[in-house]
Amino acid sequence: MIQKSIQNTLKFSETVVGDSYNMILLVTNYTEGTAKNGYPFVTFTFMDGTSVSDAKMFNTTAEQVEAMGIIPVSIVDVNIEVSEYAGKSYNVKDIAINLNSGLSINDFIVHAPIEEDIMFAEIVSILRSAHTDNGTNYLPLSNLAIEIIERARDAFTKSSAALMVHHNYRGGLLYHTYRMVKAANTLAEIYSNLNKELLVCGTALHDIGKIMEYKTSELGEAEMTDYGVLYGHPFCGSLIVKCMSAKKNYNPEEIKLLVHILLSHHGRNEYGAVVAPAIPEAFAVHHIDNMDAKIAQCEKYYEEMDSGTITDRRPFALGNRLYKPKYL
Repeated sequence: MIQKSIQNTLKFSETVVGDSYNMILLVTNYTEGTAKNGYPFVTFTFMDGTSVSDAKMFNTTAEQVEAMGIIPVSIVDVNIEVSEYAGKSYNVKDIAINLNSGLSINDFIVHAPIEEDIMFAEIVSILRSAHTDNGTNYLPLSNLAIEIIERARDAFTKSSAALMVHHNYRGGLLYHTYRMVKAANTLAEIYSNLNKELLVCGTALHDIGKIMEYKTSELGEAEMTDYGVLYGHPFCGSLIVKCMSAKKNYNPEEIKLLVHILLSHHGRNEYGAVVAPAIPEAFAVHHIDNMDAKIAQCEKYYEEMDSGTITDRRPFALGNRLYKPKYL
């Protein structure tokens, strides 16, 4: 679940259809549109510290909003009415700059539920413990993985993992990788025929190319870079591995297999894989990745759902409408 960073302030997930609420929110953006009746409306994008939601204010122009002193990255007091349209729909009845809360922008940024330093340290610890001395003079593959994430630490720990769908928030890439590395470490104990070091290193680096594919703002909002458009993160990650391992005494076979994992972790060409998995470790990374992405989607939808209900449509890539059990 995504961490709640603001104490004692209402979240969108806590609202109920049919009610109105006074909320303190962060405006990240707003745009003007025209309704079917010809009247203007403004669509706000808000952060509440746990999620990002859009809300509309009818019979209002962007010029009027700006005249109130509201610009992107403003903390505001908002009166919101909750209605039912494709799930929850939010209508802004009143809005003004917040002057008295003492909150900062960082209080509203959506981020992972575990502290950055803790996740990073555990990834490094698992990588170190995955090395098995095979009696060769080659450098441990885990050394390479650790060097890559340490040199790219700032981008690796702050980057979103996606533009949308899963882990699309500040630190999402780190949290996605953290959960996957822990899963891979456990899986290697069950399937002892897997090369644990290769599996854990491949998992830790599978999305490292996203630090080139995306540019993530301080708010955690990601946008595609030219590298993302031209290459994509599997190829970018492979470039990083090849460049960082060049002219160093790593086992060429291990580097070849590590690059294969990065190029194949999407599983199939139509899903963005350069090639399909051809070794057991690559299959494992693909399925761990897919599992974590889907579970993250379930977590995201569950935050907005009442127990015993189903989504009104099938969430992207889940294959079915989602049900939230009554015991939750």
